[in-house]
Amino acid sequence: MEYIIIYLQLATSICVLPKCERKRIERLLLKIFLVTQRINKHKKNF
Repeated sequence: MEYIIIYLQLATSICVLPKCERKRIERLLLKIFLVTQRINKHKKNF
């Protein structure tokens, strides 16, 4: 859950950046977000 809060905080700070930078960082955040979700799923399974 704390990941989502951090993700949202970062997402709101991205809004002030230029469009090209925003796209790049959004993609990076999405990657991080998906990885953390995958890790959380693994933790629950074990």
